[in-house]
Amino acid sequence: MNAHHMFWNCKKNNSRGNDIFESYSKSLFILANNNDYTTIPNIYNQQSAIDLSFMTPSLYASLLKWEVTTDPMGSDHFPINISIKIQNTNNNTTLSSEQSENIKRNYKKANWEMYSNIINKEIENNLTNHITPKEKFEKLSDIIAHAMEKAIPSIKKTKKGKSNFAPKKWWTEQCSRAVAQRRLAFKKFRINMTAYNYRIFQVSQLKAQEIIQQAKKQGWEDLCKIIGEKQSSNYAWKIVKSIKNSTNSDYNGELQHQPELCDSIMKHVVPDYVPQQSEVDVPIINPTNHELEVEFTLHELTVVLKNKKKDTAPGMDGISFSMIKNLPVSALDIILQTYNAIWRNEMEIPSNWKQFQVVTVLKPNKDKNDEGSYRPISLIPCFIKTLNTMIKNRLEWLVEKLKIIPNTQYGFRKKRGCADYMMHLVSDIYTAKTHNETTILASLDITKAYDQVFVPILLQKMYVKGVPARFITYISKWLTDRKLTLIFPKYICSRNTSRGLPQGSVLSPLLFSVYIAEINTGLPTNVHSLQYADDITLYSSNKKQELAHNKLQLALNELGTTINLLHLQINASKSKIIIFNNKRTQNQSNNITSGMNYTINNQNIPVVDTMRLLGIILDRKMTFKPHVNNLIIQGQKDMSLLKYISCGRKGASPEFILRVYLNTIRTKLDYCSFLYGHVPQNILKKLDTLQNQAMRIATGALKSTPTLALQTECSVIPLDLRRQVISERAIYKIITDNTHPAYHKIVYLQFVSNNHPHWQRKSKLTYIRALEIIQDFNPNYNNNRDFTKVWDLTKFSNLTNENIEFHTESEKYNMSKKHTTPTFIKQYYEERTNLTYKAYTQIYTDGSKNTDGVGSAFYIPALNVKKKFKLNKHMSSYSAELYAIYMSMKYINTLSDHQFVIFTDSQAAVRAVDNSIKGSRGDGIVINIIEEIQKSSKRIILHWIPGHCGIVQNETADKLAKEAIYEEEIHQILHVPSDDFKAYQNKRYIDLFNNKITQSTKARWYINIQGSTTKQPWFTNSRFKRCETINICRIRYGHGTVNSYLHRIGQYFTPLCLNCTLGKPETLEHLLLECPNFEYARTQAFNKIKTIWSKLTDQKLTQLMKLNDLEIYKEINKYLVYIKKQI
Repeated sequence: MNAHHMFWNCKKNNSRGNDIFESYSKSLFILANNNDYTTIPNIYNQQSAIDLSFMTPSLYASLLKWEVTTDPMGSDHFPINISIKIQNTNNNTTLSSEQSENIKRNYKKANWEMYSNIINKEIENNLTNHITPKEKFEKLSDIIAHAMEKAIPSIKKTKKGKSNFAPKKWWTEQCSRAVAQRRLAFKKFRINMTAYNYRIFQVSQLKAQEIIQQAKKQGWEDLCKIIGEKQSSNYAWKIVKSIKNSTNSDYNGELQHQPELCDSIMKHVVPDYVPQQSEVDVPIINPTNHELEVEFTLHELTVVLKNKKKDTAPGMDGISFSMIKNLPVSALDIILQTYNAIWRNEMEIPSNWKQFQVVTVLKPNKDKNDEGSYRPISLIPCFIKTLNTMIKNRLEWLVEKLKIIPNTQYGFRKKRGCADYMMHLVSDIYTAKTHNETTILASLDITKAYDQVFVPILLQKMYVKGVPARFITYISKWLTDRKLTLIFPKYICSRNTSRGLPQGSVLSPLLFSVYIAEINTGLPTNVHSLQYADDITLYSSNKKQELAHNKLQLALNELGTTINLLHLQINASKSKIIIFNNKRTQNQSNNITSGMNYTINNQNIPVVDTMRLLGIILDRKMTFKPHVNNLIIQGQKDMSLLKYISCGRKGASPEFILRVYLNTIRTKLDYCSFLYGHVPQNILKKLDTLQNQAMRIATGALKSTPTLALQTECSVIPLDLRRQVISERAIYKIITDNTHPAYHKIVYLQFVSNNHPHWQRKSKLTYIRALEIIQDFNPNYNNNRDFTKVWDLTKFSNLTNENIEFHTESEKYNMSKKHTTPTFIKQYYEERTNLTYKAYTQIYTDGSKNTDGVGSAFYIPALNVKKKFKLNKHMSSYSAELYAIYMSMKYINTLSDHQFVIFTDSQAAVRAVDNSIKGSRGDGIVINIIEEIQKSSKRIILHWIPGHCGIVQNETADKLAKEAIYEEEIHQILHVPSDDFKAYQNKRYIDLFNNKITQSTKARWYINIQGSTTKQPWFTNSRFKRCETINICRIRYGHGTVNSYLHRIGQYFTPLCLNCTLGKPETLEHLLLECPNFEYARTQAFNKIKTIWSKLTDQKLTQLMKLNDLEIYKEINKYLVYIKKQI
């Protein structure tokens, strides 16, 4: 307030100082200032003490220190440090421990070449082949630790003082150096207050400010990447607040001050009990001889490491996946020897591999002081994670091959996600409603499902189902005598357990699915069961509600007995019953269920009107209104995040804000959106409002900006089109697999939707409309064969087979047409075909695509066999090439010859098959090709040749493929691959959106600038400041803060331009191009615009903006800075 008074050591008194002093004199407050000056000196003004601290007498009695610091921190006032003594009544005792936290490593700055060389050299010098795998691995661990210290720098932690201060997340070393230079300059100025020293201080102050602002911007960019990966608004809020230096909301940090709660959590996870001997001892299992029991190969290990794209949290040994992936081959060989020794049961699993650090995650909306409110996550060492992943890959293939898990078990299975589960369930409910049947559904919650798994029963089930002995022996050892530890700076909590499955292990979901695989056996007829991981759903439908009730209660009794035998428990209070029917009853719990109770294990299950199932809120009438309303509420809460990071014109870039919206809000709107896409438009429009609000916040658009302009500018399609896209993709995944449990449910529901009177006055379901679109896309889909699944192959694809020799030689014999003449290439390949492959039957394949359709063909010159196939017009040329290879493989298996070479001019096709053979996840036609290879005992070489180089046989195959396009009937035995369907779908919906743009009567100004949508917004990677992007966006929208617009909405008294005397309205065009008052600014700012403007036939602002030139946009922003105007 600039209140000066000599009482607090100012040179003079002023009116404000007198007023404050008078009020102070009449009060009980005490002034804590010690007469030190609180403003920085300069060569123009004297120092003063105008920053005042008033305290009550009791607070002043506890004052320890009041002092003015010596560093102004870029301000013209000194910060004041006030210390007050506060009585600590917390007498909690802590457990003594010298345990220290793992040192975190900065992998971005790791020198991996040095790391690998050090390890390779140490192995050559210190390890011999005469020691056991266990001893080798122990020495390798020491070598890795040594190399890690040398080549991977640790992340420096700021030592926290008594104030527990931590720097901002975005703070860098450059910031620290700039601040240090600023302090030094200020110190020199205080000693010698000359104009020169003051100037040096000002320069250092500005430089520090610039560096800090750059660090903040980089912090936002890093934040954007993190949010984009997590797709969680709660997580986004947490990291946004952390970058703003808010108090860290890490509940593990809070637990370190509550050792009793920590101990209670550990007891909750690992209860007090004496394990049975059968849990501790490895069961005696007769050895088996199965192909999956062979030793692991280096190929399998490298495939697993290659698929680990990102580092997960390391275990207590501090070794991450990056460190394992960058090991030299000699080190990987030692690790592989260790794995195989464990696999052969010649070596115990190292004890430190079974020591897990536990991280507790507070469950949403739970009491943080209750031990049951935390979800324990085990940080498992990466060495055992890698071994477990290799075992999981084999076991998963075997479990699916043997059909151990029922078809109705969803979750952690390919093509068995949440969307498939909900579509299966909802289709059954709608079918029952169509026939005027009542459906009673029970959603059951298993208490601490993973923790309660009884290991002997699990092993017994695996043995009975035919799982080989080595898997059972290993899993028994893995699950026995695990040590769980919560680590804090001053104490640790540890417990051993031989019960349950560890949370965070890649094996746990699969093992739990095997454990509960038979819970639906023995259920009464007409009672259906679905499982998603540990969530169980039972439901029964009948025209008579009483019969449905009786059937469901019998099922609950049977399930309760089965659950008890598995040593699991159903939490009846968290389980729910809901009744779906067509009756117009207002409250089903009071009216419908009178006299009908539902129990499991003598516990009542409550009946509800709405139920949340896998994140979807179901209501008894299946209106989905409660779910949509919940989406709106959640969306508005998440919208606060966008407002927070946008900060008006000074926050994050529009690109960043849009990415946050897409990853935190729209993902929630997308999730199972095909279920509620048919609800009344007046409800769905509220969701549209959410998206429009997000785009307005991102681009700084005014409220009057047309929605169509927002969507086009941000490259975000309308939500109704988005819902249809998601529906079609979900349906296509199911419809191309007739073994999918939801397949026949959906097809039948479509039939009754088109033929039953119940649907005559009802909106057709979104995913049923999607099914009809797919039928138009591929009318012959019923006649197509499903793609082979990985577990349908005769052999596990990651294992090599001596009977199959498959060579991909595209790299070895690759010749570039850019650097080699076609004549030379032709001569080279003719020599190879006549010499190298003289004894081979040669096959030439090709695929072709043009505007008329798609064709595929293969040609065998020696047998004069010419086969051509007309394919679906929406297939890609890549798929056509693969299809030709597939059909040639099928033909090979009908021939008696034993050596074949298949020539193709598609390198992508060769690489796809090669990579899939080597263990990469293949799909579609590629897996069918591998199936044909596994069926064959012949030697097959797949060979790439350059296309259109005059190779006669290849030209013949190309001609056949082109002829196939014009065949009368489609000859296609496989479905159109999903990637081709998505490409068709993307083009279709972009065309629909563009048609909507061109036919619209609104947003004509914007449409004249941008007449169609683009893949990404123009401001992507533009490096504009947020305020600059907003200026350009508003000009493109045609809605900006100029007088003509402000007058139209009643916010300004005149529409005329007040900067000139022309008497014209102040429009965007007038302000930027016509106003004579700003002519000088235009001559200074416009360079490229002048050149372009003279060449325009129609000299309008829209024509200038239509060029979409960033240089033009920069000049416009420069002009706006000159005239001190924001649009």
